[in-house]
Formats: sequence, C-alpha cells, structure tokens
Amino acid sequence: MRIGKSLAARVYLGVILVTLLAIFLLGVGSYLRSSGELEEQTGQYLRQMVRTAAHQTDLYFKTYEYAATTLLINTDLRRFFEIDKSDYDYVHYYSQVRRYALQPTLTFYPQINFIAVIGEDGRYIAEQREGTFVPQPSAIASHYRYLIDQIGPANRPAIIHHGISSVDDRAMITIASKVRELRSLRDSGVVTMEIRASELSQLWAKVDLGEKGFFFIADKQGKLIYHPDEALIGTLLDERLLTDTPDEGPVMKVKGMDRIFVSAVSEYTGWRLFVSLPVEDVTRPVSNIRQSTLWVGLFALVATAFVAFRFASSVTKPIQKLRSAMRQTELDSWQPIALPERQDEIAQLYQSYNHMVTRLAAMVDTVYKEKMERQTAEFQALQLQINPHFLYNTLTAVYGYAVEQEAEEIAEMSRALSFMFRYAVQTNLEEITVANELNHVLNFMIIMNHRNQQEFELEVLIPPSLLLEHMVRLTLQPLVENCLQHAFPEGIASGHYIRIDAKIQERCFLVTVEDNGIGVRRERLAEIQARLAENRLGGQGATGYTGGIGLMNVHRRIQMVFGEQYGLRIDSTYGAGTTITLVMPKQVDKLRR
Repeated sequence: MRIGKSLAARVYLGVILVTLLAIFLLGVGSYLRSSGELEEQTGQYLRQMVRTAAHQTDLYFKTYEYAATTLLINTDLRRFFEIDKSDYDYVHYYSQVRRYALQPTLTFYPQINFIAVIGEDGRYIAEQREGTFVPQPSAIASHYRYLIDQIGPANRPAIIHHGISSVDDRAMITIASKVRELRSLRDSGVVTMEIRASELSQLWAKVDLGEKGFFFIADKQGKLIYHPDEALIGTLLDERLLTDTPDEGPVMKVKGMDRIFVSAVSEYTGWRLFVSLPVEDVTRPVSNIRQSTLWVGLFALVATAFVAFRFASSVTKPIQKLRSAMRQTELDSWQPIALPERQDEIAQLYQSYNHMVTRLAAMVDTVYKEKMERQTAEFQALQLQINPHFLYNTLTAVYGYAVEQEAEEIAEMSRALSFMFRYAVQTNLEEITVANELNHVLNFMIIMNHRNQQEFELEVLIPPSLLLEHMVRLTLQPLVENCLQHAFPEGIASGHYIRIDAKIQERCFLVTVEDNGIGVRRERLAEIQARLAENRLGGQGATGYTGGIGLMNVHRRIQMVFGEQYGLRIDSTYGAGTTITLVMPKQVDKLRR
C-alpha cells in the first residue's frame, strides 16, 4: 500500500509542479507582454490624444482667422480706415461697419466676447457681448502700436494670450489681424477679437481624462495661457516640461501625486498643449492585469490540485487493485478481476491481466491433464498391445497348423508374431518412420491371413520418397485392424480392399487408411468426430471399437507428440466405405520444431 501511496503522491506532486511552472511561465510571460503592450498603447493613446487636441485647437483658431478675414475684405471697413475723419461719410461708414460687420460676427460666433477695429489715428469701433468698453484716445493709440508689434511684419493673425479690453485680463485670448489700404497696401488698422481661454476646454470636453486628468496650454516661452487652475495662468512651466521631445511623457510629483505629462506643439500657434494624468490611472489596467493574473493563477492552482488528486487516484487505485490481484495469483488463485467502465490503457491492462490469468490457468490445467493423459495413454498402450482374444486365436491357429501343416507356416507366424512383440513392447511415444510402421502392419497381416485362412493383401500406395517421414509408433496397425474388424462384418469378399496412402499437403504429412466396407452411420460418425474434436481420451472402447488400441488413443498420442492441431480425421459414407487420415507435420516443419 505504501508503494501505491508513494506513486499517488509522486503523480500528485508532479502534476502540481508542472501546473505551477506552467502558471508561472504563462502568467509572468502574459503579464509582462500585456503590461508592456498596454503601457505602450496607453502612451500612444495619450500622445495621439494630445496631438488631436493640438490639431483641434489649430482648427479652432483658424475658424476665427476666417472670421477676421471676412472682416478684412469688407469694403465699408476699408473705406472707414481710408476716409478722412472730418468727412461727412465717416459717420456713415462707422455705422455700416458696426451694424453689418461687427454685430453679425459677434452674433454668428458666440464664443467671441469682444470685437474691435482700431486705426492708427485713433479710429475705433468696438462691440462687446457684456458691457461696453470705451478706451481713452491715448489707450487706443497704445493698443494699436502693441497689436502691430505682436503681429509683426508677417501678414498673418497674431494670437495673444490676454485681452485688450483689459490688458491684465489673463482669462482672455486675443486674435489680431492687419487691415491694409486697397491702393497702397499700407497698414491702416487692426481687427481684433477676444475669446475666453476657458472656451478651449470645450474642445476637450468629450475626451475622458478621468477625475484627476486635465489639459493646459503654455506659449513658446513656457508661460501658461490656459490651466484649469486659473491662479496658475501667466506663471512659468517647470523646466522639465520644456523638452525638445515633448511627447516622451515625463513623470513629476505634483501636490504629492505622481503625474505623467504628455504634450504636443501646435503648428498654428506654436503653443505647447499638455495632458496630465495620475500615474496610478495610467497603470491601473496593468495593476488590474497583475491582480487578475494572480487570482486566476490561484484559482487554477486550486482547481489543478483537485484535478491532480482525482487523476492520481484514478491512476493508482486501479493499479493497487491489479497489484492485489497479482498477489492472489502468487497464491495460485487464478481469478480474473472485474473490468472497469473506462476504456483506456488501465482497462486494456485489466484485459491483458485477465487474458494472462485465463491462459495461465488453462495452460496449467492442460499441462496437468496432458501429463495424466500421457500416463494413461502409455498405460493403455501397454495394456492393449496384445488383445487377449487375438493372442488366444493366434495360438490356436499355431496349434492347428502344427498338427495339419508343415513347420514352415508355423515358423512364419511365429516369426511375424515375435517381430510384433518386439516392436510393441516399447511403450514410449517416440517417433519412428513410415517404413517401420508398414513393416509392423505387414507382420500383423501375415498373422491375420493365416488366422483367417484367407489371403488379403493391403494396397500400399505410399511413394518411396515418403517412407522415411516420421510418425508415431503403433498408430497405423490399429487403424488397419479397425478396418478388418468393422468394415467387413460379413467377411472379406472379392473386391474388398484396404488402401494405405500418404502425401504432403499444405505443410502437413497425411497418411490415409481407406476401405470400401460398410462405412459408419451419420449419427455415429458425428459422435466420433465430436469426441476427436474434444481432444480427450474416452477410455478403451470409447469410440465403439473394442479391438486393438482405440482410435481416441491413437488420436491423442499423435497430438501429444506433434501438437493439438494434428491427430485423426474420419470421413465415411454409409454403405460406401471409410477413410481415416493421420495428420502430422511434414519432415521440414518437424526439424524446425
């Protein structure tokens, strides 16, 4: 039992160790790969998001550039800057620009909080969504010069990160464009629009940055233009965020929290747009994967332990049962074991064991019975070598011939009888040649012819090449005697014959004894053939023949020498005759054995 438990423990531990190794390799490998890919995808997502935000911001400002362009090509606006202020039409153009240019633009673009046109000589028209801003003439001139300086020599709009309605208003963003005269192309004025910086956050409102993520914008110098915390607008960024590769995503601690910063540069404004997320938000999926891997691994380990225990039991219990059965076999208990319902190698092992036990039991039984049969056969051969009636009749005939005949016949019979005694006295089952058996049959026929006072010659058709084939002692003469006793119950008449022939057929040596006597009835023939097929001695006279050595004795002695597949075959047709065939292996096969 200890061996079985040890095997079960080894199987159990082996399965657990293999499972642990598989879980470890699979878990660690999948975690490292998935976490790396997830981190890379998260980084790509953040970079793509901030680039998209930068692109959306550019499109946002280009929209106002288009609005400014619409104003710049307005004829009334150009005439307003070209006409003399003392001209009567100056007021007309002032009214036209305000009513048909500025007010519609303010209406069409609700994000614009303030829009104004400013000239070099103090010309000024403004519209404001809330309240009214009327600067001093000196302030108008300073605003004009400031805006011209911000725009610079390039004829493209300037984006200024504060308002002009209040220069210190850091919550505003100003877009300023030059107005040129039609004829001289000289700068004659500026169109300026203000929007709230907080409006930019609407561009990113649909982007889910979590509860603690946010956008912010800094200009080329690193000054914050927009930040959710308005107190930080106008302050400078940390130098670590002003790198040449803004999308690398540096990690910085802000207010006790590690945050990752990813940025992109706007091509239109030159501003730098940032996305800031807590590191724990970025790494949360990786942490979830790690925890999921641990829980799945733990569950797999528990499940594997249960399956391994069941598997080890399913393997070792049948082996223990088989081992117990083998112990019984050692005690000469040849009992098969019940087959399991399963159809696997264990079931095949059970089947093989049962087959082995059955074969061994049969072999032991066969060897024991063959030993007993061999002893019985030799004893019967010793008992039946000389039939008492045959010996009595022969001696009577010898006496009659001694009185009536000359000593020559007596000498012949005596000589034949002595040869038969000498041949038959050897009771072992040794192999002899066909010629030896024919010589024994010849001596038997000499005596029978004298005893019956009738000449009867056997027809021996055996080819000379087969005379040295081996056969079993005292197997041919009993068959000839059987023919003389039972084939011709009315006596031997002219035309009766007994033929002895032999041939090689399909690796077998066949010797036939054929007569044309009365034959055997069908029922009796079936009974004899059945007894031959049972391969068991039936005792003297068991086949119904009382003279000589019985047919079953001859049949079993052939099998004892050559094997179970050999022996006698009997074919008969009632009223036509009988053929008895001795089936033995041919000489080459016997040498191989």
